[in-house]
Parts: sequence; structure tokens; C-alpha cells
Amino acid sequence: MSLHPEITPLAFLIGTWNGEGRGEYPTITDFTYGEEITIAAPPDKPFLTYTQRTWRTGDHPEAGAPLHTETGYLRAAGPGRAEAVVAMPTGVVEVHAGTVNDDVLRLETTTVGATSTAKEVRSVARTLEVDGDELRYELWMAAVGQENQIHLTATLRRRGPDPFLEAAIAEARLGRDEGGIPIGSVLVVDGEIIGRGHNRRVQQGSPVLHAEIDCLEDAGRLDAATYRRSVLYSTLSPCDMCSGAVLLYEIPRVVVGENHTFQGPEAYVRSRGVEVEIRDDAACRTLMEEFIAANPALWNEDIGE
Repeated sequence: MSLHPEITPLAFLIGTWNGEGRGEYPTITDFTYGEEITIAAPPDKPFLTYTQRTWRTGDHPEAGAPLHTETGYLRAAGPGRAEAVVAMPTGVVEVHAGTVNDDVLRLETTTVGATSTAKEVRSVARTLEVDGDELRYELWMAAVGQENQIHLTATLRRRGPDPFLEAAIAEARLGRDEGGIPIGSVLVVDGEIIGRGHNRRVQQGSPVLHAEIDCLEDAGRLDAATYRRSVLYSTLSPCDMCSGAVLLYEIPRVVVGENHTFQGPEAYVRSRGVEVEIRDDAACRTLMEEFIAANPALWNEDIGE
């Protein structure tokens, strides 16, 4: 991956970070949450992408249920300066400006935009500090008639390679070595792989054996409750057919290696309540870029063009 020189001062943030945090505010009951933040650098682009999701933890009866998600972009704005835009499904968009020094990013809102039905948010301040593979952050907020005060604190750890995505990549390479299209998939339930597959349209002369379908076939018949707590990994954004299988079996989460070389109906799948996480993985992208360059006609056949 080629890192754009303008975002070098922000490169310390790149990675996927997992951990736990604590929330408080005068208008709510204190709570704990699990969190995952992914900050990635698109090749040769002068910005970083930012995605975040949280879920309930502790003794709450809905522990594990999704809480909040947000997405946005970070970019450098000159020596020691940074900017960010963060959008939330609550109808709020934050525009930030701030400083970046010694692996510490400090941001304060210059503008808070909101839809007509969003709750009042007057200002937000975010501090992210990285020490090795540990990220600590605070979020201060003035909202719903309250003065500016602490709302969220968390400590996260940078995550190493994802063994499930690595397993999907291994399937993709197996398909490539068989003379097929290098797309792989695994189905994970309760932290274990229960199905593996790769695109075998060429090998089997099949019109339907995309990687995800091959993976679901390998997993065999499952009851509805099992599908509903599963995670489907795919090295490439699932097409209409494979996305349909996700919706049919109500698989709640899909982890995608990359969506640069092909993008399926991700927005529609999300609109149906499925969490779609894009990892922007370099190995996944390289597999597809090399294959498409060498086999354009075969690739166009696979995607119906």
C-alpha cells in the first residue's frame, strides 16, 4: 500500500482497535460498552477512513446488542493541524478541526449539523492518544441542554491479523491455484469456522458457486438461530446473489476484505439491518487486481457483464 505523504502525521492511528469503554452523562444511566474502531488509509489518497461500532457489555440483559455506529474521514490540514468529518445515524454530523502532535490527536467541532429530528448537540471534543498498540480516547459533549462535559472514555488495543479473514484469503488463494477466481469465504459461529468455500464456477462449470454460496454449502443445513448469530467473511464485496443469501438466512454481520475491485449492494444490505464491515485489506485487493488484469473476460463473465 502506498501511503499518501500528506497523511503521514496521522499514520499512528491506522489499524483496527478493540476494547471497552464507559459512558456517562447527566441525562442517562452510566453504562459500559465494547468498541471497535477501524482507521484505514486508501492507497494514494490524502485522507484516512474512520468507522466505529459499539455494543452493550456487562450484566445488561441485552449484552452484545449493537449500540452506536459512526463513520467519517480524517485528514491533515497543514503542519500540526488536522480535520475530521464524522456522521452518525442519529442525524448528527460533526465537522472538526484540531491539532496532531506526538501521537495525540485533539479535535473540537467547528460545526455540528443535524436533521430536523436529531437531538440537540452544540459541541463535541475528541482526544485520541496512541502509545504503542494502545489507544486511549475521551469524548466531551455539550448537548440536550447540558454544559460541555465528559461523555465517553475508552482504552482500545490494536488488533493483529484477523484469523477468520486470513482463512478466507487462504480459500481465495486455493481457488486461484485451481485456475479459478480468487475469492474466498468462511462462516463463523461462536468464534469457530463452520464453513469454508471459494469461487468454483470455473472448476465446477457452475453458474452459482460463488465463494459465499460454496461456503454456505460447506456449512450444511443450519437452524435459523445459528444463522442469526453467525458472521460471514468474504474477501470481496458480495454480489446480488450472495447478498440475497445473507438476507434470506438473516446473517447479521458480513466482514468484507475489500470493495475496490467490485462493490455489491452494500447500502441495500445495510438498509435491511445487516452490519457490513469493510476491511480494505491489501492482500485481498492484490489478489483481485492481479486476476482481473490477467483474465478480464473471465471476470466480466463472473459478474454478469
